[in-house]
Amino acid sequence: TQFHSYGSTGGSDKWPDGHPSDMNWNEIFRQIQDKNINYIFLKLNEECNKMVQEFEKLYNSAAPEGKKKKFGGEFMHHKIDLNPENFLKVTTKTISQTVSKTVKTFGSSMKKTDGGNAANQ
Repeated sequence: TQFHSYGSTGGSDKWPDGHPSDMNWNEIFRQIQDKNINYIFLKLNEECNKMVQEFEKLYNSAAPEGKKKKFGGEFMHHKIDLNPENFLKVTTKTISQTVSKTVKTFGSSMKKTDGGNAANQ
């Protein structure tokens, strides 16, 4: 299937080519890029590896030329487990990094466009 690799579990997918009512994945990732959204994939186990690889390819191919450098759009993935403490650590760290990066990116953009006046208001 496009996004699943079941390895030794012998799992299966009822819709190997996607559900008939699914949106086109290229379109989904184009819309994510258009909105300057960082995509964060929290991976539960190794069976998600193929999905991570395919989503990252789709995310990166949807970015207009030069956009990633300007806005810092990024595909990130982190392995987590079902231990609530570990899940909370990874999730909190990821959110913190994303917010920090967004503030830096858009804060420096505002300083360039208004001469730094937005920070002084």
